[in-house]
Order: sequence, then structure tokens, then C-alpha cells
Amino acid sequence: MTLSSFSHLVFFVDPIKTLAFFSIGMALVSLWIRKTAWLWGSFAVISLILAYSSHIIAPLAVIPITLVFVLNWILTLPVKGLMRLTLFGILFLIASALCFHFMPGFTNWKLVDSLRISPGGLPYTMWINFDKAFVGLLLLGWLPLIQSISQWKELLRKSLIWIIASSAMLLILSQILHVVTFDPKLPSIFIPWLLINWIFVVIPEEALLRGLLLKELCTFLGHTTKGKILSLVISSLIFTLFHLAWIAYLPFLALVFIAGLAYGGIYLWTGKIESAIVCHGVVNTLHFFLFTYPALSSIA
Repeated sequence: MTLSSFSHLVFFVDPIKTLAFFSIGMALVSLWIRKTAWLWGSFAVISLILAYSSHIIAPLAVIPITLVFVLNWILTLPVKGLMRLTLFGILFLIASALCFHFMPGFTNWKLVDSLRISPGGLPYTMWINFDKAFVGLLLLGWLPLIQSISQWKELLRKSLIWIIASSAMLLILSQILHVVTFDPKLPSIFIPWLLINWIFVVIPEEALLRGLLLKELCTFLGHTTKGKILSLVISSLIFTLFHLAWIAYLPFLALVFIAGLAYGGIYLWTGKIESAIVCHGVVNTLHFFLFTYPALSSIA
């Protein structure tokens, strides 16, 4: 597929499928508009009905979704010790399996196949994933989230320098390590890419790896400086392992690990999952528009 061959009309080919993904996307976004179970839950139910109607999910998909919902709810209760560790382990495994599309009952939507976005870059395939989106929704549904403009302003005031420094460091290192080159562009898929990457990729990944994993590791290892550092390193290593199936290239994986430290670090610094989401999203967006995307073909 060439860059010019992608058409946004693909979303009108199957309007029910499009509405199913729109509904789950709105469920996620609504968490920051008015965080009530009636609002995000209604969007979630509508998305499930539409997804079933358009064959995105089968009845079997309800099992892992229900397990994630119930296990995450239990962890909001004063459960401690080995029981909490066991429940957390089961929840993390199921949620990770959903993010990696290992759970049966889901048929995700491939929007772009082997698209060359950058000269000398690896071909890019873009999916919009229903299972991964539900992980983000169910995990964030129990977390305290920002609900006002004043809270957003305070968060940005506290985290802006961290976000700028992290973005600059990662993108400079990516060139030094010859993972990407400078390649400013405006690809034809930039609108769907922005929506899908921020809502269906960044939010679920941060909900799982920082909102669940890093938070629970700090609970088990302690909220001391040593405990937080160890939790940060472990969560960043797991974040790196998650990318191993995408590009198994040591310099690239080193960058992913450093990115994990940056996203986890800002989360620990601010105590807000939104800071990690914004930092992750900004890095991805600068990478997409200004550098080889997803990476130089020479590293494969």
C-alpha cells in the first residue's frame, strides 16, 4: 500500500463497526468529561451491542471483560497480602492477554496494511483494537481522574518541563542510536492515527502499565524511595518486553525502557495517570510527524 492509497472512506464501508469503535472511544473520553458509571457504562454497553452486531466480538469475549471488571473492583477494596498479590497477578495477566489480542472472541479492525509512511522506514500496519480499549476503560473506571480545567492547568504546570525534556531526550537518543532519522511530514492517515494512537493505544497502555502495574508494585514494594525506584524499573522492563514482539532490536528496546522510566517517573512525580498519558502521547506524536515512522527498515 502506498501512502496516497489510504482513504478515510474506509470508516463508511461498515457504519455499524465504525459506531462500535466510536462508542468505546467515547466511553474512554467521557471519563474526563463526567466520570460517572452511568455515562461511561452506557457508552460501553452500546459499544458491546454494536460490536456484537458487526461481529467484532463473540459471546466468549464477555468472559475476560467481566473478569477484568470484577478483579479490578475487588482491588479497590481493602484486600491485602497474598490475596491481593494473587488477584493482581491474575488481573494483570488477563488484561495483558487482551492487550496482546490473545483472548478469543475478538475480531479487531485492520485499517492500514504495510503502509510506507517514511522513505527507508519499516512498513506500518494500523489496527483499531476493541479488546485493548476495554482494558483501558475498565482499569481507569476505578482510578481518580482529573475532572476540571483548573486541575488540568495544575497538572501541566507541574509536568510540562518533564514532558518537554523526556520528549527531547528520547527523540535525540533515537537518532543517535540510528533507530530513526529526521523526517518531517504530514501523512494522509494523520487524523485517524492521532485518534487511534491517543485513545486506543496510549490510554490503555498507561492504564495497564502505570495505573495498574506500577501502582500495585509500589503497594507491594513500599512507597519509600527504594520501593518506588524498584517498582519503576520493573514496570519499565515489562513495558520493554511488551514491545519485543514489535521490533526486536536492542537499541530500540533500550529506548522503550528509557521511555518507560520517563512515563512511570512522571506518574510517580505527579500522582496523576494523565501526566503519563500526555507524556506518552506527545512522544508518539512528535515521532510520527517529525521522524521516521515507525523506524528505519535497516534495524529489522
